[in-house]
This record gives sequence, C-alpha cells and structure tokens, in this order.
Amino acid sequence: MYNYFIKTLKKELKPALGCTEPIAIALATSKASKYIDGEIVKIDLELSGNILKNAMGVGIPGTGLIGIDLAAILGMIAGNSDKGLEVLADINDRDVKESVLLREKQIVKINVTSREEKLYIKATLYNKLGESATVEIVNIHDNIVKIETDKEIIFEKEIEGKIANQIKDEEFITTVKDIWDFALNVDINDVDFILEGVKLNKALSEDGLKNKYGLQVGLNIKKNIDNGFLSSDYKNYPLMMTTAAIDARMDGSKLAAMSNSGSGDQGITAFIPVYSMWQKLDLSEDKLIRALLLSNLIPIHIKKNLGRLSALCGATVAGVGASAGYVYLHEGTYEQMIKAMANQIGGITGIFCDGAKTSCSLKVANSVDAAYTSAILGLNDKGVSGYEGIIDDDIEKTILNMATLGSKGMEKVDKMILEIMVAKTK
Repeated sequence: MYNYFIKTLKKELKPALGCTEPIAIALATSKASKYIDGEIVKIDLELSGNILKNAMGVGIPGTGLIGIDLAAILGMIAGNSDKGLEVLADINDRDVKESVLLREKQIVKINVTSREEKLYIKATLYNKLGESATVEIVNIHDNIVKIETDKEIIFEKEIEGKIANQIKDEEFITTVKDIWDFALNVDINDVDFILEGVKLNKALSEDGLKNKYGLQVGLNIKKNIDNGFLSSDYKNYPLMMTTAAIDARMDGSKLAAMSNSGSGDQGITAFIPVYSMWQKLDLSEDKLIRALLLSNLIPIHIKKNLGRLSALCGATVAGVGASAGYVYLHEGTYEQMIKAMANQIGGITGIFCDGAKTSCSLKVANSVDAAYTSAILGLNDKGVSGYEGIIDDDIEKTILNMATLGSKGMEKVDKMILEIMVAKTK
C-alpha cells in the first residue's frame, strides 16, 4: 500500500496549463493534426455534457479569450501534443490571431455525445480532399484511447473501468485511516516531489495578486488587508492566496497549475490553503509535506467514488482535504481530522458546478473559508453527528453518501444546468 499511494500521487498530480476541459479538447485536435495533411476545412467535436459545460466560458491561457472552438483551432494549428495537458504552452500572438480568423469561418461544429461517459472527447479534422483524422479521449483528460484516419486505425486501447469517469483503484481498497497512517509515517524523501505542486500553484497566486484577472477576488482581499479592513490571519491569508490563483487560472494566465484528479482548481485548493497556513505557523518542511499528502490524497480518495466530473463543484471535494491538512498542521488527532471532514462535507456539499469560469473563485472562497471553520471545530472535538443529513459516524460511508448524491442524485440538476448554459448561446 505504501508504494500504491506514491504511485497514485504521481498519477493524479499533473501540471496543467489552463482549465483542463478546453485543454483536453486542444490536446485531441493537436494529436489529430499529426495524421492529416493539407488545409483543415472542418473540425467536428463530439463532447460529453460535462466537458461542454466546463469548456464553454473559461479563459484559454495566453489569449485573453474564451471558446471551445478557439481551443480546438489553437490545438490544431499550434499545439504540441507531446506536452500533454501543457499542449498550448508554446503558442504566440500570431497563433492566436490566426485562430481567431479561422473561428470566424465557423469551421468548428460541436455536438453533445449520446455516450454515457462524463468525460468524452472525439475530435475529427477534415481537409479539402475529404480525408480525416480522429482522436478520442475518454475518462481522463489526457487518456487518448483511439487515433484513426479515414484509411486506418493507428492506435486503439481498451477503455478501462465499468464506471466512466471514475478514478480506478487498481490495487487496494483504501480508507481515510490508511491515508492518515501513510502521511504520518512515509519517508519524506519518497514524497518530497509533492513540493513541485506548491511551486506551480504559488506562482499562480502571485500572478493573481499582481494582475487583474477575472473577479479579482484574491486581489480585493489583499487590498482590504493592506488598508486594515481585514487582518492577514490564519483565515484570510490562505483565502487570499487561493482565490488569487483561481482568478489567474480561470482568466487565462500562462502559468501551469498542479492539478489533482484532472482539475487544476482542485489542485490549487488542495495545495495553497495548506501551504499558506503552514507559512503562518512557521513549521518544518516535514510538517508541510505530510499535511499536503493529506490534503491531496483525501480528494483523490473521494473522487474514486464521485468521479472526475460531476454535478458537484470540485472545490467542495478539495476543501475536505484542506480541512484535514489544517487539522494536522495544528497538531490535531485522527479523530479530530475526521470531525473536520464531516463538518466540511456536512456544511457545503451541494454546491453545484455550472461550468468552469472566472467566478469559480467565489465557490473556492466558500470552500476555503468553510475549511477553516470546519478545522477549528474539529480541533475542539466538535463534529456533525451521524444522525444528521448525509453524515454517517463512519467517514467512509459519509464519503460514499457525498459521492452518490453528486454522481446519481444530481444527474437531473447537471442536465438542467447544461440546458440553461447552452440556451444562452443560441
């Protein structure tokens, strides 16, 4: 199990430039462009509803623009698929201008798939001769399962897992207690690579505090700290740093985030609150690393049941990890951490995802704010009881209840949100 957790961290924590849904679309068109010659006159996209929802209104890094069609065109003409989720790292102003001109020709056609996967992308490029190249991505943002042209299948692999979109635990049935024991006892030298996530996400925080991105949630908190209206304390400092990073990422910053379970915002929310709290407490690096193991592995654990994309806002999941990390940094016990997690789940579960966009920083702010309150209560041995709502005395059952609510219970909500969003584009 020791090696499994290390393997899981390396698999689920990945650098991602920009919101992962439009980036995954760009990755698909970039890869497809390698297998077709000549001028591309049409791009057909077949997308799952959750991909469509999360790609419609979010900034594309380095462009100052939004749009699924633009992401697809940029990936085709300037993407580097060898860089995975950093496919658009090398684009320049000329690429953006060329993509905007192509967009005006309306070469991109978008359809919602009838397939059951919540994370599904099929991108087909056509040239003037009618030749085509197609790439399919399923279940994981960079999981290319098929590459084909009109002449042959170039690459194909089996789609793993019966439950689409799920993070598959291939080796062990793990528990929160297993995660706690691992975090407290692992050799730090085996997991210090996790600090790369701090480096990447902290840079986004700094970018968001220097530049006017989106709603400027982090920047406005900073202004109010600077003028004395707010204090730079254990609650507001992590809130400022985290929302600043979300502001930057959602409005097109050219800096990559360290994602968690395929989500950059979830990665930021798992890393930055805990890192910021650690800064305030002035503790050892050992303590930081162990707290980050908790704040990252717990959201991964929850997502095994919930899935990578759902009707629930990912920040609510990452906030559970942040509350756990807070408790550990304050010398809390396992039992106190469980109470904090129950408080977080009981307090904010139900915040729905209505797409990736600049206002995600507001939902993250709610999650980070609640994580602090949840941790403080937990450290004082106060937690939502198993008699209340979806909370169970067994934390694993609580997580399962949360996941069932988000994956099955809110299916109609998810469809209604997508209908509302699509209607606005007509």
